[in-house]
Amino acid sequence: MPIQAFEVHDLFCEAMLAGWVSGAEPEVLPQFPGFKCYQYEKGSFTLIDMFCSSRLHVSFGQTIVWFADQPVWMMNYSGQYPNRAIPFLKDVLQIAYSTGNTLGGRGAAYISGDDYVYFNHNPAGTNFADSYGTEYIFEKTDADDFTRMQACEIGHHHYRCLLL
Repeated sequence: MPIQAFEVHDLFCEAMLAGWVSGAEPEVLPQFPGFKCYQYEKGSFTLIDMFCSSRLHVSFGQTIVWFADQPVWMMNYSGQYPNRAIPFLKDVLQIAYSTGNTLGGRGAAYISGDDYVYFNHNPAGTNFADSYGTEYIFEKTDADDFTRMQACEIGHHHYRCLLL
């Protein structure tokens, strides 16, 4: 029987909670200079999240889920965030992964914190099997409308995921 998207999504959320958002130290990948990764295994599933960050705070990476040594799902992502926004982004993703409320394997559609606003533009909606979008972090201002908030964008990531 083929793997269902919800099975991969459940494993993905569990694995991601144990990875970058947890604060755990990533493994270094000597065969890919500059890359780090988190690996998670459960039953016949394996997830590897590998990424690289530059000195300009640009990051990119990919997450792949295998079932019985066959790739069954992938996500790639790229973008940049300043260091000051990383704790907020980790909080957003921790909430998404712990509740299972993800859009394209990233955060929920909208989360407002004390100093920042997270917005996930995902035209595919909650479709974990075939999705793409861009997530943004804005610094809060007195602006009430999205047009004025765009001037306060401090970072974003593009992403694409697909059940294979």
